[in-house]
Amino acid sequence: MLTTTAGPRPCRRVCLDRVPYRVSEGAAMRFMSVREFRQSTGNVWQALDEGEEIVLTNNGQPRALVVPVTGETLDEMIDGFVSARLGIAIRQMQKASVAAGTDTMTMEEIDAIIADVRREMREQAEAPAA
Repeated sequence: MLTTTAGPRPCRRVCLDRVPYRVSEGAAMRFMSVREFRQSTGNVWQALDEGEEIVLTNNGQPRALVVPVTGETLDEMIDGFVSARLGIAIRQMQKASVAAGTDTMTMEEIDAIIADVRREMREQAEAPAA
């Protein structure tokens, strides 16, 4: 659960520009508007040098992450972001599966659907063009 340092919020959609720091699973991140980011780049560089991570917001909505990296950590950071994005995609697909009721299908049912789709595709490919 995502909470502010002042305590949990009942609604996930909050004006993030008014929440300077949020804590998610023990990691604090500073939230900064794009306007503040442009006006105080020196503070941003200092925060990055201190290892701080920043979430840039636009109109109160998160738009980008700014994290400190070095030449030694760049590859690992990229791998970590790719892995996290894949994890998010998998969780979204799992939620969609539950919502559609397909999360309890057996492998036999899945294989039968795949076979049907492949057969239909072959038939369409073999059909004469009209």
